[in-house]
Formats: sequence, C-alpha cells, structure tokens
Amino acid sequence: MERPELDIVVLGATGFTGVKVVKCLSEAVGLRWGIAGRSKDKLGKLIMDLHNTGNWVNSGCFKNKSRYPHYINAPIAGLDVSKVPVFNVDVNNKDALRKTTSQAKILMNCVGPSTIFSEQIVEACIESKTHYVDISAEINHILDLYRKYQRAAEDANVLIIPSCGFASVPAASGLLYLDGQFEVGLRSLNISGTLNTVECYVELDFPKRAYFPWPGNCLVHYGTWESLVYVLRNMKEKFFHRNNGKLWYPYPGPDEDVIEFSERYLHKNQNKRPVSFKLYTTMPLLIHFIIIPLMFMYYYLCYFKCFSKLLRKYPRFFTAGYMSHKGPSEKMMQAVTYSFTLIGKGWSSNVEDFSVPTNKTLKCK
Repeated sequence: MERPELDIVVLGATGFTGVKVVKCLSEAVGLRWGIAGRSKDKLGKLIMDLHNTGNWVNSGCFKNKSRYPHYINAPIAGLDVSKVPVFNVDVNNKDALRKTTSQAKILMNCVGPSTIFSEQIVEACIESKTHYVDISAEINHILDLYRKYQRAAEDANVLIIPSCGFASVPAASGLLYLDGQFEVGLRSLNISGTLNTVECYVELDFPKRAYFPWPGNCLVHYGTWESLVYVLRNMKEKFFHRNNGKLWYPYPGPDEDVIEFSERYLHKNQNKRPVSFKLYTTMPLLIHFIIIPLMFMYYYLCYFKCFSKLLRKYPRFFTAGYMSHKGPSEKMMQAVTYSFTLIGKGWSSNVEDFSVPTNKTLKCK
C-alpha cells in the first residue's frame, strides 16, 4: 500500500468542533493536512475564511509556543490555502469514505453524534490502515466499538482513540503524571512507589453573568447536548459527597470508564496493577444542583422517542439557554476556565500485601 500523502484529514471540518481543529492546524508547520465534509459550499467557505482572516493567527491553540518549536510558527501568514486538500464526502457513502481515509495517516473525526456516525468511519479507517481520533463522550457506544473492532484494529496495526478531548485527556494526563511522580526520588535506590487510588475534582469557572439563564449565556454547543440525550437512558444513580467545603457529585462524562478501560488493558498486556480512579464535579451555586433531578426526569422521559426528539430539536428551551445549536460565543469560550485537581494515594515502595494502609499522598492540579 502506498504511503499516504497527508498526515491528517479533519472529517466534519465545517462543524462547530471541526472549525476549531482547523484553526489549530493552520498554526502548525511541518504537518500536511486536509479537510473533509459533506457540504462542498461550506468547505469552500472555510477555505476562504482561512485566506481572509490571516489563518487565525491569534486562535490561542498553542499558548506556550516555546514548547513546540518544531511545529509552531507564530504568527503564520504564509499558508497557501490553495494547497489545502479538500474532500467532499458523505459518511454514508462507504466507497467515498474509504477513499478519503486512505489519504492520511490520521483521521480526526469531528462528525457527530458519534452514536450514529462514527462506526462506519472507524470501519473505513481500519480498512485503509489509518489511525483514528475523535472527541466522543458516549461511553456505551465506545464500548460497542471496542467489542466490534478491537481485534480488526490490532490485526491492521491501527490505533482507534475515542474520547480524546475535554473527555478524557485532562483526567488521563493527570493520572499518568501522578503515576510517574510516585517514582520520583526513589529511582536511584531502584525502588518504585505504587499508586493505588486517585480522586479527581473537576471545577468549571465561568463568568458570574452566566450563573443564571439569559440570552447570550450559552455555555455548551448542541453537539454535546445531542450526545447527552443519546446516553441518558444509560445514566446510573449517583451520590453526593463533600470535599474542601463544597458539594460534589460523580462527573457524568465518560472519563472514569475510559480510564478504567485503559487500566485493564495495561494490566492485561503489561501486568501493571490497575489504579482505582474516581471523578467528581460541582456547581458554582447550590441552586444549580436543581439540574440533577432535572436530568433524572429527562432520563425517564427519554424512554419516549417523541420526547427524545424534542430534546434534540429544542436544546435552548430544555436547558434554559445554556446549550444551543449555535453554541457559545467566542467571548464566552475565552471567559470559561476549568481545573482538574487530582489526589493520589499509594505506597512509597513496592508492596505485595495491598491490605497495608497507604503511606504516600500526592496532589496535582
């Protein structure tokens, strides 16, 4: 098979997420990339926007550019948009999809919802031996893909990496960092510590003007809302707990399951002891906890297809404006920050009896 000419193809490049990805790629040098989507007109408009706005020099994708000296050139105004390959493809057209995936080493899938569209894309990537990345959060769909395509992906030597966005990269990166820090300072003695448990606390910080519903206070794009609607029927009952003076509840994203999945894989293939990982989040104000019983109400109502359809059609109404088809404004996205605080507990040396109380605690943020 001939070597692909491109490093990356962004599929769904004209969507809310796809445009953000293209903004970042427009700042990268040394990468050969292209865009793909089903609307030829929208793809053409995206190329024109690239040309007319100076390639989004100040997109902020690489805030610490000194860490990427070989890949980032800022400001970059010399991108020849006429040389950016454009692929007009419908994900339901298997032949066209496979032809597109075969053009690159890596396919970044920004098409959603993943529950409906990602399976045929994964299948095409395996057939064309192209690595696959997406930002999906529908854990049950991710598990279905694993059961169906894990063996085929291994045989093709292809990496299929779902949930590679806000869920679940920050949490997984924090876990890897803590795991490594348990060995720091002991390597000279040939002694390595053992990480046992990690509790991660996710906190969002957004402007106070967004604490209450109001026009222009949208925080989340419709794609995330649509994915949530698809997984509501699989939601489990959770419990609250207090930590550091705040009320926390288990984070509803896929991070815990994705990390547990990775830990099981490492245990099976590298004989590494799995780490118990728990993830929690909170709300700015106590009144915001009303969203919890509201989600449970939606959970039960989603058994009716008509209500599920209404949720997807009118996200702004059912979320008091916090989610919409248009998504948050650039100003709102710049104002919202988040933090991940991880507390790891384990032993300062290797132990065989894991019933012994842990004697080492590390915290990172």
